[in-house]
Amino acid sequence: MAAGPRTPPVKILVRDAVELSFVTRDLPPAYVPGTPFPVALLVEPPRHGAAHAVEDQPPAGWEVSRISHDGVFDAAHGKVKWGPFTDQRPRTLTYLVTPPAAATGPHEFQGTGSLDGKSYPTLGDVRIEPAGTAHPADLDPEDFALTADKLTAYAAAWKRGETWPAGPNPIPHSYVSRAGYLWQAGERYVFDPTQGPAPLCWVPTAPVPEPDPVVPGHAGAGTVEGGRDPQVHRQMPARWFPGSPTTVRLMVHPPRDTRAWAVEEAVPTGWAVSALDETATFDPATSRIRWGLFLDDQPRSLTYDLTPPQEPAGLARFAGEASFDGTVEPVRGNFEALALQAGRLLRIKALARQADGRVQLVLEGQADQLVTVEASSDLVHWTELPPLLFPGDEAVCEDQPGSQPHRFYRVRPLAR
Repeated sequence: MAAGPRTPPVKILVRDAVELSFVTRDLPPAYVPGTPFPVALLVEPPRHGAAHAVEDQPPAGWEVSRISHDGVFDAAHGKVKWGPFTDQRPRTLTYLVTPPAAATGPHEFQGTGSLDGKSYPTLGDVRIEPAGTAHPADLDPEDFALTADKLTAYAAAWKRGETWPAGPNPIPHSYVSRAGYLWQAGERYVFDPTQGPAPLCWVPTAPVPEPDPVVPGHAGAGTVEGGRDPQVHRQMPARWFPGSPTTVRLMVHPPRDTRAWAVEEAVPTGWAVSALDETATFDPATSRIRWGLFLDDQPRSLTYDLTPPQEPAGLARFAGEASFDGTVEPVRGNFEALALQAGRLLRIKALARQADGRVQLVLEGQADQLVTVEASSDLVHWTELPPLLFPGDEAVCEDQPGSQPHRFYRVRPLAR
């Protein structure tokens, strides 16, 4: 019996519910009873979805206020609700929550994102602990005074990624910069929850002088260095090459008269970090680079080299934060990178309409690369086709455009 024609192997991509979750919660390291703090939900809906909504449930009895994006609080179910949204734009949904003055112990948040009739769990932070009246660095003895020994022990543990006897753990960089601020401002401090959530609730007892005013027309006036607003910006290329190191630069401009600041950068897992300066350490367990503690307000350019692995291409993401005297600022700028082999582009190589009306697209890329094809009839509204995994250097995608006279396509990588 003659063998029939051989068909190329087909790779089936299985993705579980957690991987498809599109909402991530961000909570502060700790809460102060009676003091409001922000809750942030990063929403990144998949492009194939037509409608999505978000629900978040803070601990029972905690007061909710200042809900963003026209959200509402459903008192009957104790949930904050947003949507439904019928686009695919990413959003950061926020609200303030105030623990009761008598709140004690840890508490948990719950939440879901609903997409086209199916719910997915919210990822990210779930549990929040109470902040003590003393700063966690204030140990042996706990006497509301942050000495140089206490500060350096705490900063060293943070820099090495070590566990500290007093939570929260891992040590937040904002707690470290606040400890440096308190040490520089006279060492002694008080717990004052009216000043904000931790670590801002720890306030120096000695008066902190106001910064000198910036005179218009003089050096520093109207510039980032001479202004009061911090800026942290990441510079890097969008395209990378496996096995080849590339330099990433963080431009940091602290607010004028900052006393202590630190920076953390989360890099893609599995990418090799090198060329760090003496102010930085890399924690391979968490894929984080840490700079500081810096005890001044001088702008700095922080750099490191990063080498993508010799593996299938995928969209990699970066995330970073800086803290100035305990106040946190995100690192802005480029945050996505695609590592492709030299000379290999991700593109639509050919397109043809079949007799039955189907459109067949031949894609060129890298083996085992995960991508999606998006289709549009007006170049404004785009529909995402199912994810596609390259079996080799080429992949075939099909679309059913129906009776639409015009159909436009584009291809983009997906995070693996």
